[in-house]
Amino acid sequence: MRKLFIMIFLLSLFNCEKNPISHKEKFFDPQKLPLLSLSEVKNFWQDDSIKQISAYKGMFADHPGFLAGIRCRGDKKGVIVYVFKSQADAIQAMEGRIKNVACVIQPGASNETLAGKWWFSDCIPDIVFVCQWNTIIEVSCYSSDYAQVKALLMETAAEIAKRVDAKSS
Repeated sequence: MRKLFIMIFLLSLFNCEKNPISHKEKFFDPQKLPLLSLSEVKNFWQDDSIKQISAYKGMFADHPGFLAGIRCRGDKKGVIVYVFKSQADAIQAMEGRIKNVACVIQPGASNETLAGKWWFSDCIPDIVFVCQWNTIIEVSCYSSDYAQVKALLMETAAEIAKRVDAKSS
């Protein structure tokens, strides 16, 4: 009986498949851009009025992985979501943008609000960028002091990233 138990144990060791936890990359379908309800982000549009919601290509129009974008802007604030074929395309496009603009864009450190890959710019306007799956989320605010709007930009970007995640498959 003991030999049988040892044999079963050894066979189970050799037959166990290593099942590493795989983090399947989700995909956000550009057809779902209107479902993000960018004009309804809690607290963000306070003290500003939305002037335009439209399709938008922006800085990434010529990138081969770019699929679509949407922009919601007011007088002082704005939100843009760019959709790419893959997360690798999104990051590559953002790295290209960092190299080709006069304003310094720096990587952000993982924190409680934004845990993934993100960047910020203390420029005119102040901006937080977040890569969520195959999207780049850009949240901006014209302010004289980045420190005053940093939390608002980060919280808004995190909220939109959650929406993108919820609509991704």
